[in-house]
Amino acid sequence: MNSNATIQSQDNNQTLEYVKLIIKAAKETHSAYTTAMRKTQNLKDAKQSDDKTEKIHVLQSYIKEYMQFIESTSYITGLSICHINFDEKTKNDIDEQLTIMEGLVFLHEALHSATNFTFKMCLKKLMKQSGIFTETQLDAIETAMDMSKRDRWIRQL
Repeated sequence: MNSNATIQSQDNNQTLEYVKLIIKAAKETHSAYTTAMRKTQNLKDAKQSDDKTEKIHVLQSYIKEYMQFIESTSYITGLSICHINFDEKTKNDIDEQLTIMEGLVFLHEALHSATNFTFKMCLKKLMKQSGIFTETQLDAIETAMDMSKRDRWIRQL
């Protein structure tokens, strides 16, 4: 049995769209885009690989590195960490996990950059234009990002 950590989402299609919009907003605002591109290179390489074991290994290393961030932003992203049996998952399932992880790295870099406000406004605009997020979800994400910034500031005191 191969039980490892994975990223759990309530709505995978919406999560994958959210991830695409995070990356697009980071690119449009230059919000730590270069850093995030460098940090996600192993994820991109793993998605190109045919080796399922390599894909799982790369995913596990990123989950381990970003676990605290994933858990602390679950109220923004709706994502959480759970354990599954990867023997039952296809390469495509794992590629989706790698894609979600890529978006989380971009989110991490953007939220920790100097252009946080610009990124947040661009992301909200893109999410609204996509038509798959409710006004309530958009407001909740904006509020959560503001809380995340405030919490980081308080921890620095």
